[in-house]
Amino acid sequence: MIVNIAAIAISGLFVILTGARASLPVVLVGVLGTAVALTLANGIYLTIIETKVPQRFHGRLIALNQTITWATLPIGFAVLVPLTGKLNPLFVRGGGLADTVGQVIGTGPGRGLGFGMIVFGLLMTINALVALRIKRLARLDAQLPDALPDDLIGAQVLADRDQDHADRVLMEAGLT
Repeated sequence: MIVNIAAIAISGLFVILTGARASLPVVLVGVLGTAVALTLANGIYLTIIETKVPQRFHGRLIALNQTITWATLPIGFAVLVPLTGKLNPLFVRGGGLADTVGQVIGTGPGRGLGFGMIVFGLLMTINALVALRIKRLARLDAQLPDALPDDLIGAQVLADRDQDHADRVLMEAGLT
């Protein structure tokens, strides 16, 4: 889980890079790095689900995760789009951040969006670093026992049923 959380922190750094400059190569490297880091994190997350959660619950858990994930996208758009509209005037000549932050990330059209990407990438990274400090979360994969395969659980249930049936037959025959 440590590598998973670290990959999320790294993806936050790439989100910061995406917003750092209004340069196509920088944005492309940032987007590519974000995609690679999140792909690694999602692969690890799915592996943990497959080993730690009983198979009969995989579909439900993954569906719940996807529902929550996709439900946050409209919230992100509802927050980021108006926010960047309010941030853009701060990055034009004479704007409130043009002489400070604008000296680092540039000024002009789209820099409000770039600044938003930097802020949210920073929040992603901080969130992941805080998660790394929670030992129970960071060591989840090592501390949580693996789930038993469903076929073994099913075999145990069938064996218990057979034993219960045999016990009833013996009791009815007066042999116990």
